[in-house]
Amino acid sequence: MKHLFLKLFAAIGVLALFFFTVGQAFRQVADYELIARRQFDNKEALEAIAELYARIEADPKHASLKLADERKIENGKVRLIPNQWLPERLSGWRRRAEQIEPQDEMVSRGDVIAYYDANDALIGIEFSRSRYGCFASKDPMRGPPWYDSLHRVQSGPIYVTIRSTG
Repeated sequence: MKHLFLKLFAAIGVLALFFFTVGQAFRQVADYELIARRQFDNKEALEAIAELYARIEADPKHASLKLADERKIENGKVRLIPNQWLPERLSGWRRRAEQIEPQDEMVSRGDVIAYYDANDALIGIEFSRSRYGCFASKDPMRGPPWYDSLHRVQSGPIYVTIRSTG
């Protein structure tokens, strides 16, 4: 009888640990979506994204927009957006671009990047972190290049989509 109670308590303990772990995993995914929504799903952030988009679209080949070697897109280019171009509302996305050497202009997580087509026309801009981010484009069919979960937070004239992943 004593061994039966020990086995029962051990089984309950294993089940409790399992459900706790599964619950934590689901909570973590939800937290990344919450973070993305806090950063991008508000009037000030959407205005800042539109402002940045307009600035890049007006001068897509500006010398401050460093061409990135690593993330080529089909018949297009990727450029790093410098910190000083980011509106104050998006300053949390400041990154290491100012320390990049000319031969080392590669995209990394935490960068803000611009995608261009073969004619150097702006396709969209991306705020890229490992677990969440945001993509803005005038084309409603464009979105983040990889994701687990997408949420459109603005529809036109610039379509803004946040993403989160587990």
